[in-house]
Amino acid sequence: MKYLYLLVISAAFFTNCSTTETTTQEPESAEPETEEVERFSPDWYSESVKSETDSLYFAGYAHAVDATEERAKSQAENVAKANLIFEVDRFAEEVRLELVEERGESSYGTSQFIINLRNEVQSLDLSSAEIDFEAKEKDGLQHIFVQMKISRDDVAEQLSGVISTSEFAAP
Repeated sequence: MKYLYLLVISAAFFTNCSTTETTTQEPESAEPETEEVERFSPDWYSESVKSETDSLYFAGYAHAVDATEERAKSQAENVAKANLIFEVDRFAEEVRLELVEERGESSYGTSQFIINLRNEVQSLDLSSAEIDFEAKEKDGLQHIFVQMKISRDDVAEQLSGVISTSEFAAP
C-alpha cells in the first residue's frame, strides 16, 4: 500500500511541477511536390536488372557509353549476351539441382556432368536471339541500351543433348 501512495504522490509531483506550453499546428500540405524527371533509359531497361527469365524467354540487358554509336552498341551487345548466358546458366543449374535433390538423379550431380552442362550453356547459338536497342545522346556521348532475348524452347532444344527438353521445362 505504501508503494501505491508513493506512486500517486510521485505522479502528482511530476504533473504539477512541469510547465505547459501552447503548440500551434501548421497545416500539412496535401501532396508533397515532386519534380518529374524525364526518364533517360527505355521503359524496358532497369539499372538494377541485368538479366531475367519468364515462361517464354530468357533476357539479358546492358547499357554502354562511348563517343561513337558503333562501339557503344558493340560493347552493350557483348554485355547483354554475357548477362543472357548468365541467366540461362542460372536456370540450368536450378534444373540440375532439382533433378539431383528432388528426383534423386545422381548422374546429374557428377562433376563431369556439371562441366558438360556449363560448356553447353557457354556455347549456345544465340543467332536466333532477338536484339532490341535504343540509342540516345547525352553530353556528347552515345548511350546504347540493349535487350537480348531468346526463347526458352530454343534454349531447351539446344541443351537437349545434356538435359532433356521435358526436364528443362519442368521448373
